[in-house]
Parts: sequence; structure tokens; C-alpha cells
Amino acid sequence: MTFDFAVYGDCRHNAEVHRRIAASMVMAKPAFVLNSGDLVDDGDDDALIANFREIVRGLRTGRDYLPVRGDHEGGTAKILRVEFGIEKTFYYEKVIGDCHIFALDSTKEFNDVEQLKWLEERATASTAKHRLAVFHHPPYSSGEHGSDTGLWDTILPVLEEGGIDLVLVGHDHQYERSIPITGGAAAAAGDMAAITYVVAGAGG
Repeated sequence: MTFDFAVYGDCRHNAEVHRRIAASMVMAKPAFVLNSGDLVDDGDDDALIANFREIVRGLRTGRDYLPVRGDHEGGTAKILRVEFGIEKTFYYEKVIGDCHIFALDSTKEFNDVEQLKWLEERATASTAKHRLAVFHHPPYSSGEHGSDTGLWDTILPVLEEGGIDLVLVGHDHQYERSIPITGGAAAAAGDMAAITYVVAGAGG
């Protein structure tokens, strides 16, 4: 089974740019959409939430729209709770076709043991052909914020052990894709633990 999906994030700055990106995605007809966090400038602001809702209405029609928590989602992350029903843990999973998606919360640099244990158990038990993770802060980036090295010893070993193929992040407002990486270095050809990291944080 093959399908296209869309990923973007950091759409908090410019609503008109976000509107054009959302319209382009609708035309591309992706099977599902991932948002790598920072949906709005303040995720507890009702006016910003309402504007976001209007912009992505067409993009959310007829497909899953799966967001994660960024550092601008607000103290209570109201936008995630009200718009998407995501509460308490702010991490979850979704299987679409032969793709198993793990939407994670990186706002505490994965220092929460419960989330790591959950991911380890769910990812290793997955029988999906493709496993991908989406979260906000980039383990590898050449952008303004740069690589979040605090994640290297927490989440990366769990991702590799869990057979994750692709990691999608935001925070830096750019597009960037790594070579396949294992253990912090370029992976050897055929290394089944290798992960490609994509920064997709130029959503407006």
C-alpha cells in the first residue's frame, strides 16, 4: 500500500502563509497530515485557536490531522485539548494503513520515564511496515536553534531499538533532511536501525 502524507509545523508566525500552505496541501490530497508543533503563538489564546481552526478546516476534512506539542502550545496546551482531544500525556499513536505513527511530547526533553517506556513497548510490538515518530525539538539541525543534544541519550536509543524509520520534527523554521543515522553517526548501508531525521518547521 502506497500513499502520500504531508508534514509541516511552526505555523504560528504568519497566518496568511499558513493559509496558502494549507490550501496547497489540500490540493495535493495527502492521506494524512502531521504537524510538528507550535500550531499558534499561544495555544491557550482563544482567538488564535479560532483562527487556526478556520485555516486548517479544509485540511482536516476527510483525513487525520495529527499534531504534537511544541513550546508555544501554552501552559495548558488548550489548543490540543479542545481541538484534538489530546490530554494528560500529550503523546499518542495512530496506525494508518501500513504506517504506525508515534506522536511524542519533547517539551521535557524526554526526561519522563513513562513516555519512554510506553514508546519502547508500543514500537517494539508494532507489526507495521513503516514506523515513524513526530515531535517538536530536533535532535539534529543546522538551523537557528541547532541540534538538541539533550535528546541524544534519552529518546534516540529508544527510537533505534523500536525500529523507527523516520523522525519528523520542527522548532527550526526550515526544511532539512539528514542522511540515515545510527548511534550518532552515519549508518552503514543496510543498517536496519538507521533513522532519517527531517526538520519541517517552515509552516508560516
